[in-house]
Amino acid sequence: MAAQAPAPDLFNDPNAVHFAAAQAVFESIESITSSLQAQAAAAEAQVTDAQSKIVELKDTIEILKLAIRNNPQAPPRRKYLTAPEKFSGVEQDIAKQRIGVYKYYIPC
Repeated sequence: MAAQAPAPDLFNDPNAVHFAAAQAVFESIESITSSLQAQAAAAEAQVTDAQSKIVELKDTIEILKLAIRNNPQAPPRRKYLTAPEKFSGVEQDIAKQRIGVYKYYIPC
């Protein structure tokens, strides 16, 4: 039977103390690295989920644009989004009002 080396004397052997400290630091770094990898994986999953939701919202917006465009009862808003100077009289007044109301209107 081979003789086992005696356990290091941590109190009297400076090399053993340094080794134990280095081992504790290494284990701590491993733990932190593992935690960061798990957090990175979770963040990546959230980014992927957010990107799919963005695509879904863009598709919904396109569907709504088509529905608005094809709705026969939709008011003729696009006509009044152009410069009011192109109209005369009542149409010019309506155009000026509509530009204020629909300032942030997204054209179809």
